[in-house]
Amino acid sequence: PPVKKLKPAFTFTPILSEDELCAAHNVTAWVLHVEDKRQINKVFGAIRSLPATSSLTHLKRVRKEGSGADILFKLTSDCSKEEAELFSRDLDCELREVLVPINEPCNAEQRASWCILWPLVFKSLPPTTPPISAYHEDKLRFLELLDTSSSLAKCAAEKGNNPVGCVIADSNGVIIATGEDESSQHVLDHAIMKAISGVAKRHLKMYPDNVARDGSYLCTNYRCFVNREPCGMCSMALLHSRISLVVYENPVSDGALGSRYKLHCQKELNHHFHVYRVDR
Repeated sequence: PPVKKLKPAFTFTPILSEDELCAAHNVTAWVLHVEDKRQINKVFGAIRSLPATSSLTHLKRVRKEGSGADILFKLTSDCSKEEAELFSRDLDCELREVLVPINEPCNAEQRASWCILWPLVFKSLPPTTPPISAYHEDKLRFLELLDTSSSLAKCAAEKGNNPVGCVIADSNGVIIATGEDESSQHVLDHAIMKAISGVAKRHLKMYPDNVARDGSYLCTNYRCFVNREPCGMCSMALLHSRISLVVYENPVSDGALGSRYKLHCQKELNHHFHVYRVDR
Protein backbone atom coordinates (compact mmCIF):
# COMPACT_ATOMS: atom_id res chain seq x y z
CA PRO A 1 0.00 0.00 0.00
CA PRO A 2 1.18 3.58 -0.64
CA VAL A 3 2.92 5.27 2.23
CA LYS A 4 0.73 7.99 3.72
CA LYS A 5 2.59 11.28 3.90
CA LEU A 6 2.45 13.00 7.25
CA LYS A 7 1.35 16.60 7.27
CA PRO A 8 4.06 18.93 8.53
CA ALA A 9 3.62 20.24 12.05
CA PHE A 10 2.51 23.81 12.40
CA THR A 11 1.47 26.17 15.15
CA PHE A 12 -0.69 29.28 15.21
CA THR A 13 0.53 31.83 17.74
CA PRO A 14 -1.89 34.62 18.67
CA ILE A 15 -0.23 38.02 18.81
CA LEU A 16 -1.45 39.43 22.12
CA SER A 17 -1.11 42.83 23.75
CA GLU A 18 1.61 43.46 26.31
CA ASP A 19 -1.05 43.76 29.01
CA GLU A 20 -2.26 40.25 28.21
CA LEU A 21 1.26 38.84 28.38
CA CYS A 22 2.56 40.65 31.46
CA ALA A 23 3.01 39.15 34.90
CA ALA A 24 1.33 40.48 38.01
CA HIS A 25 2.88 43.60 39.52
CA ASN A 26 2.73 42.73 43.20
CA VAL A 27 2.80 45.30 45.99
CA THR A 28 2.37 45.04 49.76
CA ALA A 29 -0.88 45.90 51.49
CA TRP A 30 -2.23 46.00 55.04
CA VAL A 31 -5.08 43.66 55.92
CA LEU A 32 -7.11 43.47 59.11
CA HIS A 33 -7.64 39.93 60.33
CA VAL A 34 -10.75 39.11 62.33
CA GLU A 35 -11.34 35.78 64.04
CA ASP A 36 -15.14 36.10 63.84
CA LYS A 37 -16.77 36.84 60.50
CA ARG A 38 -19.50 38.76 62.32
CA GLN A 39 -16.92 41.52 62.78
CA ILE A 40 -16.62 42.12 59.05
CA ASN A 41 -19.43 44.70 58.78
CA LYS A 42 -18.05 46.69 61.71
CA VAL A 43 -14.58 46.83 60.16
CA PHE A 44 -15.99 47.72 56.74
CA GLY A 45 -17.92 50.61 58.23
CA ALA A 46 -14.76 51.99 59.83
CA ILE A 47 -12.76 51.66 56.60
CA ARG A 48 -15.44 53.43 54.53
CA SER A 49 -15.26 56.43 56.85
CA LEU A 50 -11.64 57.02 55.82
CA PRO A 51 -10.57 59.13 52.80
CA ALA A 52 -10.17 57.07 49.62
CA THR A 53 -6.60 56.37 48.48
CA SER A 54 -5.26 54.07 45.77
CA SER A 55 -7.82 52.37 43.55
CA LEU A 56 -8.23 48.75 44.58
CA THR A 57 -11.49 48.08 42.75
CA HIS A 58 -10.13 44.95 41.05
CA LEU A 59 -9.38 43.36 44.44
CA LYS A 60 -12.04 41.74 46.58
CA ARG A 61 -12.18 43.36 50.00
CA VAL A 62 -12.44 40.12 51.97
CA ARG A 63 -10.50 36.87 51.94
CA LYS A 64 -12.13 34.22 54.10
CA GLU A 65 -9.92 32.06 56.31
CA GLY A 66 -11.73 29.33 58.20
CA SER A 67 -14.05 30.95 60.72
CA GLY A 68 -12.26 34.29 60.30
CA ALA A 69 -11.38 36.63 57.48
CA ASP A 70 -8.74 39.04 56.16
CA ILE A 71 -10.13 42.45 55.21
CA LEU A 72 -8.17 44.59 52.77
CA PHE A 73 -7.29 47.93 54.36
CA LYS A 74 -4.73 50.00 52.44
CA LEU A 75 -1.56 49.65 50.42
CA THR A 76 1.53 50.03 52.57
CA SER A 77 2.55 52.92 50.31
CA ASP A 78 -0.60 54.80 51.38
CA CYS A 79 -0.41 54.12 55.11
CA SER A 80 2.44 53.77 57.58
CA LYS A 81 2.70 50.76 59.85
CA GLU A 82 2.09 52.95 62.92
CA GLU A 83 -1.17 54.32 61.46
CA ALA A 84 -2.32 50.85 60.45
CA GLU A 85 -1.52 49.39 63.88
CA LEU A 86 -3.44 52.16 65.63
CA PHE A 87 -6.45 51.58 63.42
CA SER A 88 -6.34 47.80 63.94
CA ARG A 89 -6.09 48.16 67.73
CA ASP A 90 -9.14 50.41 67.83
CA LEU A 91 -11.11 47.71 66.03
CA ASP A 92 -9.56 44.80 67.96
CA CYS A 93 -8.08 43.30 64.79
CA GLU A 94 -4.74 41.72 63.97
CA LEU A 95 -2.69 43.67 61.44
CA ARG A 96 -1.09 41.62 58.68
CA GLU A 97 1.00 42.47 55.61
CA VAL A 98 0.25 40.66 52.33
CA LEU A 99 1.11 40.82 48.64
CA VAL A 100 -1.59 41.88 46.16
CA PRO A 101 -1.49 42.42 42.36
CA ILE A 102 -1.80 46.15 41.67
CA ASN A 103 -2.59 45.69 37.95
CA GLU A 104 -5.88 44.27 36.74
CA PRO A 105 -5.97 40.92 34.89
CA CYS A 106 -6.91 41.02 31.22
CA ASN A 107 -7.89 37.38 30.79
CA ALA A 108 -8.93 34.25 32.66
CA GLU A 109 -5.41 32.81 32.65
CA GLN A 110 -3.99 35.83 34.44
CA ARG A 111 -6.85 35.83 36.92
CA ALA A 112 -6.35 32.15 37.78
CA SER A 113 -2.67 32.75 38.48
CA TRP A 114 -2.89 36.08 40.27
CA CYS A 115 -5.80 35.26 42.58
CA ILE A 116 -3.53 32.82 44.43
CA LEU A 117 -2.15 35.91 46.19
CA TRP A 118 -5.48 37.63 46.76
CA PRO A 119 -9.02 37.08 45.41
CA LEU A 120 -9.87 39.28 42.43
CA VAL A 121 -12.94 40.89 40.97
CA PHE A 122 -12.84 39.98 37.29
CA LYS A 123 -14.83 41.33 34.38
CA SER A 124 -14.28 39.08 31.40
CA LEU A 125 -12.78 40.88 28.43
CA PRO A 126 -12.42 39.44 24.92
CA PRO A 127 -8.74 38.76 24.18
CA THR A 128 -6.95 40.79 21.53
CA THR A 129 -6.70 37.55 19.59
CA PRO A 130 -8.55 34.43 20.80
CA PRO A 131 -7.02 30.92 20.79
CA ILE A 132 -6.81 29.41 17.31
CA SER A 133 -9.51 26.95 18.42
CA ALA A 134 -11.93 29.77 17.62
CA TYR A 135 -11.09 29.04 13.98
CA HIS A 136 -10.68 25.27 14.33
CA GLU A 137 -12.54 24.50 11.09
CA ASP A 138 -10.47 26.97 9.07
CA LYS A 139 -6.88 26.13 9.97
CA LEU A 140 -6.06 23.96 6.95
CA ARG A 141 -7.65 26.51 4.63
CA PHE A 142 -5.53 29.17 6.31
CA LEU A 143 -2.40 27.21 5.37
CA GLU A 144 -3.58 26.85 1.77
CA LEU A 145 -4.11 30.60 1.51
CA LEU A 146 -0.67 31.21 3.02
CA ASP A 147 0.79 28.86 0.40
CA THR A 148 -0.92 30.98 -2.26
CA SER A 149 0.64 34.12 -0.78
CA SER A 150 4.05 32.41 -0.87
CA SER A 151 3.57 31.57 -4.55
CA LEU A 152 2.73 35.20 -5.25
CA ALA A 153 5.87 36.21 -3.33
CA LYS A 154 8.01 34.01 -5.60
CA CYS A 155 6.49 35.66 -8.66
CA ALA A 156 7.26 39.08 -7.18
CA ALA A 157 10.87 38.09 -6.51
CA GLU A 158 11.31 36.82 -10.07
CA LYS A 159 10.29 40.29 -11.29
CA GLY A 160 12.88 41.98 -9.08
CA ASN A 161 10.50 42.99 -6.30
CA ASN A 162 10.41 42.11 -2.62
CA PRO A 163 9.29 38.50 -2.04
CA VAL A 164 5.90 39.32 -0.53
CA GLY A 165 2.48 38.09 -1.57
CA CYS A 166 -0.96 38.69 -0.10
CA VAL A 167 -4.36 37.04 -0.30
CA ILE A 168 -7.62 38.54 0.96
CA ALA A 169 -10.46 36.05 1.41
CA ASP A 170 -13.94 36.10 2.86
CA SER A 171 -15.00 34.20 5.99
CA ASN A 172 -15.71 31.09 3.88
CA GLY A 173 -12.17 31.01 2.51
CA VAL A 174 -13.17 32.28 -0.95
CA ILE A 175 -10.43 34.46 -2.41
CA ILE A 176 -11.61 38.03 -3.06
CA ALA A 177 -8.33 39.56 -4.23
CA THR A 178 -4.60 38.94 -4.34
CA GLY A 179 -1.55 41.14 -4.53
CA GLU A 180 2.18 40.81 -5.01
CA ASP A 181 4.86 43.34 -4.21
CA GLU A 182 5.54 45.81 -7.03
CA SER A 183 7.57 48.34 -5.06
CA SER A 184 10.19 48.52 -7.81
CA GLN A 185 7.49 50.23 -9.90
CA HIS A 186 6.15 52.44 -7.12
CA VAL A 187 7.33 52.74 -3.52
CA LEU A 188 3.77 52.34 -2.14
CA ASP A 189 2.90 49.24 -4.15
CA HIS A 190 3.33 46.72 -1.36
CA ALA A 191 1.55 43.37 -1.71
CA ILE A 192 -1.12 44.22 0.87
CA MET A 193 -1.82 47.62 -0.72
CA LYS A 194 -2.25 45.92 -4.09
CA ALA A 195 -4.60 43.33 -2.58
CA ILE A 196 -6.76 45.98 -0.90
CA SER A 197 -6.88 47.84 -4.20
CA GLY A 198 -7.99 44.59 -5.81
CA VAL A 199 -10.83 44.28 -3.31
CA ALA A 200 -12.01 47.79 -4.23
CA LYS A 201 -11.91 46.99 -7.94
CA ARG A 202 -13.86 43.78 -7.41
CA HIS A 203 -16.47 45.57 -5.34
CA LEU A 204 -16.93 48.08 -8.16
CA LYS A 205 -17.89 45.17 -10.40
CA MET A 206 -19.92 43.26 -7.80
CA TYR A 207 -21.76 46.25 -6.33
CA PRO A 208 -21.86 48.95 -9.03
CA ASP A 209 -24.66 50.84 -7.25
CA ASN A 210 -23.36 50.37 -3.72
CA VAL A 211 -19.61 49.99 -3.47
CA ALA A 212 -19.76 49.89 0.34
CA ARG A 213 -21.65 46.57 0.45
CA ASP A 214 -24.77 47.91 2.16
CA GLY A 215 -22.84 50.32 4.33
CA SER A 216 -19.97 48.03 5.35
CA TYR A 217 -16.34 49.06 5.10
CA LEU A 218 -14.16 47.78 2.28
CA CYS A 219 -12.82 44.62 4.00
CA THR A 220 -15.44 44.04 6.69
CA ASN A 221 -15.43 40.34 7.68
CA TYR A 222 -12.54 39.65 5.30
CA ARG A 223 -9.26 37.94 6.21
CA CYS A 224 -5.74 38.72 5.09
CA PHE A 225 -3.03 36.10 4.50
CA VAL A 226 0.51 37.25 3.84
CA ASN A 227 3.82 35.40 3.82
CA ARG A 228 5.62 38.19 5.68
CA GLU A 229 4.65 40.34 8.66
CA PRO A 230 3.06 43.60 7.45
CA CYS A 231 4.85 46.92 7.80
CA GLY A 232 3.32 49.95 9.51
CA MET A 233 1.81 51.39 6.33
CA CYS A 234 0.15 48.13 5.32
CA SER A 235 -1.07 47.46 8.86
CA MET A 236 -2.78 50.85 8.98
CA ALA A 237 -4.31 50.21 5.56
CA LEU A 238 -5.73 46.93 6.85
CA LEU A 239 -7.10 48.72 9.89
CA HIS A 240 -8.75 51.47 7.82
CA SER A 241 -10.29 48.89 5.50
CA ARG A 242 -11.70 47.08 8.59
CA ILE A 243 -10.06 43.68 8.06
CA SER A 244 -11.16 41.12 10.69
CA LEU A 245 -8.16 38.76 10.74
CA VAL A 246 -4.52 38.74 9.63
CA VAL A 247 -2.40 35.58 9.39
CA TYR A 248 1.28 35.84 8.50
CA GLU A 249 4.30 33.54 8.50
CA ASN A 250 7.63 35.32 8.62
CA PRO A 251 8.23 38.00 11.26
CA VAL A 252 10.49 40.95 10.40
CA SER A 253 12.33 43.34 12.69
CA ASP A 254 10.28 46.37 11.64
CA GLY A 255 6.96 44.50 11.50
CA ALA A 256 3.91 46.29 12.88
CA LEU A 257 1.88 43.27 14.00
CA GLY A 258 4.08 41.66 16.60
CA SER A 259 7.78 42.36 16.11
CA ARG A 260 8.36 46.10 16.47
CA TYR A 261 4.78 47.22 17.09
CA LYS A 262 1.43 45.64 17.90
CA LEU A 263 -0.74 48.09 16.06
CA HIS A 264 -3.86 45.92 16.33
CA CYS A 265 -3.63 46.14 20.13
CA GLN A 266 -3.61 49.94 20.37
CA LYS A 267 -6.62 50.86 22.51
CA GLU A 268 -6.77 54.37 21.04
CA LEU A 269 -7.61 53.11 17.55
CA ASN A 270 -11.24 52.74 16.46
CA HIS A 271 -10.88 49.26 14.95
CA HIS A 272 -9.13 46.11 16.11
CA PHE A 273 -8.54 42.78 14.42
CA HIS A 274 -7.15 39.36 15.28
CA VAL A 275 -3.58 38.45 14.35
CA TYR A 276 -1.81 35.06 14.23
CA ARG A 277 1.73 34.12 13.31
CA VAL A 278 2.17 30.67 11.74
CA ASP A 279 5.29 28.60 12.40
CA ARG A 280 5.84 25.48 10.34
